[in-house]
Amino acid sequence: MGKLNSLSRSHSLKSQKKMAEVMKRGKSVLKYPLRCVYLMESTDEVHKEGIGVAFSVPKKRLKLAVQRNKVKRRMREAFRLNSGHLRECMNSDKHLSVLFIYVAEQVLDYKTIEKSMRKIISQWG
Repeated sequence: MGKLNSLSRSHSLKSQKKMAEVMKRGKSVLKYPLRCVYLMESTDEVHKEGIGVAFSVPKKRLKLAVQRNKVKRRMREAFRLNSGHLRECMNSDKHLSVLFIYVAEQVLDYKTIEKSMRKIISQWG
C-alpha cells in the first residue's frame, strides 16, 4: 500500500502553460475551503501515472508565507492519503490535471481540509 499512497514528483503539475490551460478549459468545483479546477484528457507522455496535481494558496488570502506553506502541506497530505481510490479508477488512456486552490481567509485545521478533499475526490471515483 505504500506505493498507492505516495505523491511523487511525477504527479506534480509544474508547467505554467498546462496550468493556464486547466484554468481556461477545465471544470471547477467548490467545496469550502477548497476550489478544484480539473481537466480530463487523453494521456500524454509527460504524465504516465494519469494524474497531475498542483496546490495553490493565493497571497491575497494568506499574507504570511509560513501560513501558505502550512496550508499547502495540509492539502498535499490530504490528497496523498485520499487519492488511492482515484488512482485505481483512472483509465490508462486518460489523464487528469488538477489544480487545488485554497479559498479561505484564515488557516483552517487539517480535518476541515481533508473533509473537503474527500468530497472532491469522491466525485471522480
